[in-house]
Amino acid sequence: MNYQEIEENLLQEKALLRKVADDLGYPWDFPDFSNDSLILFEKELQNLAQKIREYWIDKGIDAVKYMYKSPDKYKSYYTHYGSEVKYGYERCLEPDFLEERIHEVYSEWTGFTLLFSSAMSSITTVLNMINKVLNKKMVNGCFVGGYFESYNLFNNYNIFGTKIDIVNDTFHLIKENVEELDFYIIEPVKYNLELDITDLEDLLDKLNNMESNKAVFLIIDITLLGNSFDKQSILNALFHKGNILVFFVKSGIKLDQNGFEFANCGMLSMYASIEQYNLVRKLEGYLKSFRATTGVGISGKDLSLLDFPSFGKDKVHSEKILYNTSVLAKEIKLENDFIFQHIAHPTYKSELSYAKSPMVFLRVNTSEESDCKFIIDYIREKIKEITLSIEVGNSFGFRQTRVEYIKTLEKDPKFIIKIAPGSYRGLIFYKIIDTINYISNFHRISELKKI
Repeated sequence: MNYQEIEENLLQEKALLRKVADDLGYPWDFPDFSNDSLILFEKELQNLAQKIREYWIDKGIDAVKYMYKSPDKYKSYYTHYGSEVKYGYERCLEPDFLEERIHEVYSEWTGFTLLFSSAMSSITTVLNMINKVLNKKMVNGCFVGGYFESYNLFNNYNIFGTKIDIVNDTFHLIKENVEELDFYIIEPVKYNLELDITDLEDLLDKLNNMESNKAVFLIIDITLLGNSFDKQSILNALFHKGNILVFFVKSGIKLDQNGFEFANCGMLSMYASIEQYNLVRKLEGYLKSFRATTGVGISGKDLSLLDFPSFGKDKVHSEKILYNTSVLAKEIKLENDFIFQHIAHPTYKSELSYAKSPMVFLRVNTSEESDCKFIIDYIREKIKEITLSIEVGNSFGFRQTRVEYIKTLEKDPKFIIKIAPGSYRGLIFYKIIDTINYISNFHRISELKKI
């Protein structure tokens, strides 16, 4: 391990936590001790992050705990940050002030940002809007991605007057497909076990060469990339196509809350040519109406927890996560394919600017779930040897590194070790790398179990 590099990373994390603490009004209380003890340093960073999270959740909920789902119309209610919360019935809450704050404005484009209870609910709302606006017997779209919940959702939509084809990549879209399709749902980095890359340039070329001027809805799910994704490059490429309406969707719980998971949230940002201003306002109104009717917006409690300056705007956290994951992928050296068949990360597949991911997947060469559990326990024990601990759980984007194993739902399931790096590269980060590299030298997991 490079202890000087680790110390520099811990100092950077300390500075970032100080900024977050100031952002949330947390009284800074980091202990004063020598950085010679990197173990103690990392422990205190973990403790401080947890205290900041608990502080903000306590303050955020305490501010709105007197609010009913149907509040007193003669009383005023405010978030902990001081923003007024107005609604007659919570299901119809419209967090306009927060949506306007986080919306990114681009010249020559008009648009808006809306908050939902999840990314999936935002996609569902857009699909319902498309059906309403087009008013066709059959609406045609395609999905280029890999997220399992998206697959489940789109399979259900195929029985409700919407046909969504699953396409492996954009190169399978021939001219006839492009002219017929009404909408596209795209994951730049597919949330599958290979973390495959979608060639956005190829898709944008096809859209720009369309002969038809019919309305086309382009939905791009940037959950895995957060604010690090270059939205303006997409808009610039479609600048002269006034008939294309662009929607960026993402989970706001992953990379937009400084790794603290304060509240459930999905984020939808729409952009269209400025000439489409009136249409955009109508679509915004429909989306808000559907959100209120179906109750897929955020609650008053969620609003209070999300009302802090850096929410939805900061990109430092997401860039740290993505960079650290790239480092992890490069530092893992699989000497053979005996225990780990291969490692999946976008940098192995492409040099595109968005070829990034907040996690890596290691395919385990086993048919026994107990082997994966053993590997996770082995990693935990190795980290305990340096008197630190690691969390085992799903998702990604936390301040601390997490691990878990995944069992696919196939008849002959695949087994995956997932590593989701945190916002800094400390002792735990490098201990995981050393442990994985050590395990990969064995021919069988049974050999490792004998040690």
